[in-house]
Amino acid sequence: LFGLGLGRVLQITHARSWGIDLGKSGLTDQARYLATLVALLTLLVLFTVQDRLLDGRAAWLGWVLAPFWLAALLGFFTWAPRMLLHNRVTVRDVFPGAAFTVLALVGLRLLSRYMLANWFEWYAKYYGGLGITMALFFWMLLAASVIVVAAALSPALAERRDLREAASLASS
Repeated sequence: LFGLGLGRVLQITHARSWGIDLGKSGLTDQARYLATLVALLTLLVLFTVQDRLLDGRAAWLGWVLAPFWLAALLGFFTWAPRMLLHNRVTVRDVFPGAAFTVLALVGLRLLSRYMLANWFEWYAKYYGGLGITMALFFWMLLAASVIVVAAALSPALAERRDLREAASLASS
């Protein structure tokens, strides 16, 4: 099934970052990949439907719904690594990486408001229709890089939090 590789890539990235050996991928892992894909596609479809329904309406509605979307993304990026790693890491461990992922993706979304249209125009000017495809793939590469970097930083962020807490307890 097209798209299941996304879950596998996320699993491998998080497993290597956390130093967890999951062994060979089995049928249950395929179900995990499917669950990851379905959850992500559900979020994308809901966001697209919301965007179409709110088009031309009061801008404040988008701001009211923004905290719910942040919570949904934070939930997804907390749930997915835990589930893909067979719950071998805690919510407390993956939460800093999830927060970093969401903040970076929100930053990319804000940046896309100002840059993406110009980027498409520039690539289309020099490369035609292929340029738009190239620009879109580069933008997807940026988003994927954010997710991979966040996965790689997740153990370090969790360790840093633990060290700060230990230092705080030792000083009190």
